[in-house]
Amino acid sequence: MSMGSASGRSELDEVARDLATGEITRRTALVRLLGAGAGVAIAGVPGASAFSRKRCPASRKCGSKCCAKHASCKRGKCKCDGGYSKCGKKCIDLQTSTTNCGSCGNPCSAGEFCVDAECVICRGETDCQPTGAECKHAECSEGACVEADDPDGTACEAGEGWTCFEGTCQCSNTLCGPDDLCTDLNSDSSNCGFCGRACSSGQTCQSGECVTPCSSESDCATSPSGHHCMTSYGVCGCRPGFSDCPPPKSCFSFTGDPSNGFCLDP
Repeated sequence: MSMGSASGRSELDEVARDLATGEITRRTALVRLLGAGAGVAIAGVPGASAFSRKRCPASRKCGSKCCAKHASCKRGKCKCDGGYSKCGKKCIDLQTSTTNCGSCGNPCSAGEFCVDAECVICRGETDCQPTGAECKHAECSEGACVEADDPDGTACEAGEGWTCFEGTCQCSNTLCGPDDLCTDLNSDSSNCGFCGRACSSGQTCQSGECVTPCSSESDCATSPSGHHCMTSYGVCGCRPGFSDCPPPKSCFSFTGDPSNGFCLDP
């Protein structure tokens, strides 16, 4: 240790001898040194932590110096590691530092981020506030928050069957009735095949047609004339070679008799 003067060195030598012989405690030695204006700290002395120097990591030691964070010793001198630049006594990543963005002493404004050495408003969608508009969302584009359309097919608030398309909420099927019910005519039993066509009790709408589910022939007893249980489909229908005609439905053969080649109005 260096005391900086002859009297200081003499005092330090005397304290060192007294410590070595056990004549004084380390606390007493500290008090004597501080009283003499030495300003040095003795490691391990209780109450001396305010005067102790922080330990330097081995990777940052450079002779008698301790290199700054993100720096290492090269040829006896502290040099900033790759990707870091010297700003005062610190090594800074100018690509991401909000206080030194792009160059030393160039801070970003409050709420901004430093991305690729430029101050920007956002880094990703989570940095942007929701727009609050239906079928719209905020996304980060080139460091700025912009409004963009939700993907087509995203469900929207109007209800079942309504989805986003090109940034607006639209009915993806067919609108029926005065209340603009968005319905699928292929499966809606109240609007089967076209608006207002309701299937009878016990029937369902499949591919736009009202059908009666069945598991045996007895399930088709009340079905239109000629229907039987088509087990492969699970519904009542006409046998092969016959076709249904509109209400009142019956199974007709479209072969042989030309008068049955088309369905007549009832």
